[in-house]
Amino acid sequence: MGKRGEDGRCADTRIAPELKASKLAQHLATVAREMPVMGVDEMRGEFLMRWRTWNCNMAGVGKEIARALSDAPGDAELLGMQRAAAVMAGDGEFEVSDFTVLDHALIALLQQDLPAFLARSDQIDGWLAAHSADLLGHLRILDSFRNVFAEDPRAFYLRALADSYLVYEELWRVVMDYLGAANATEQMQEVAMRVPMTSDRMAQQVLDVCEKHKLQEAMERILRQRAHQQWRRGRRGAAISDFAQANDDIQVAAVCNELWQEYLESGQLTYGSAIDGVLGVVHPRVQFLALYRDFHEAYVKRELKVAGKALLEILVGELAPRDACEGPIGGRGAVAGRQ
Repeated sequence: MGKRGEDGRCADTRIAPELKASKLAQHLATVAREMPVMGVDEMRGEFLMRWRTWNCNMAGVGKEIARALSDAPGDAELLGMQRAAAVMAGDGEFEVSDFTVLDHALIALLQQDLPAFLARSDQIDGWLAAHSADLLGHLRILDSFRNVFAEDPRAFYLRALADSYLVYEELWRVVMDYLGAANATEQMQEVAMRVPMTSDRMAQQVLDVCEKHKLQEAMERILRQRAHQQWRRGRRGAAISDFAQANDDIQVAAVCNELWQEYLESGQLTYGSAIDGVLGVVHPRVQFLALYRDFHEAYVKRELKVAGKALLEILVGELAPRDACEGPIGGRGAVAGRQ
């Protein structure tokens, strides 16, 4: 079966008529599995010779099985097998218009027309096109088709799939992963900043993803947003920490000024717990509040040497804000700061 005549044409390969349709189907499957695949080191001429031989075999078997299965027109399964056999046999009477999108995709793949295959795959499902393009891109198989595409097909189909998921807020992490694979940094920044920050946990999850992909602009904006929320809740230590991570020195100073003003008005130094959690923040106002707290506590305990050391550090470092006027210390009143 599949032998070539002296003129190079396919010989008529008839199968014994007594074989049943099931046997023919098995034989067709065997021939289909033997479809040649071009090797890395194989010459194009060698591959084409093997392909033509296989094609002759397929045509001969396909005609026979199509003929055998045509006796059961009411059987949908057999009818489908007949259509497949007719296509493989190259039946000229088969209407191309009857092909499904999947048929077109598979034909394009067999013909190594990868741009058409990806386009048809996208019509079937964006997921199929994106993952096919991703796989082909990693294997560098698409490199020879770069002149066909206006842009990198792998990035294009990955972004298209990500865009299709944007309507589902709960899939924001999936969207970020696909955009990250496509190196779509600007679009990732926009998506990250649109995620609803319904809780501190959600905000932290988004921040973790931003840190992973080095999305500095989105990180700073989300940190500022969370810092303002913390500030409104009275969690000023957490607000200082977030503002500092967002490189917003002005807002760090604003929160510190609020803590200092409360002390000036009440005479009670109550900001210690807020400062303890942000001692690692490098900011003059934070350093001032921390040192003044140390000075205040030592002064109350009459540990004057320790108190003097803390006060000297404030003065030498010029850490006190210009509006740090007289403030009560231990209920007695003392001057701290620069006029």
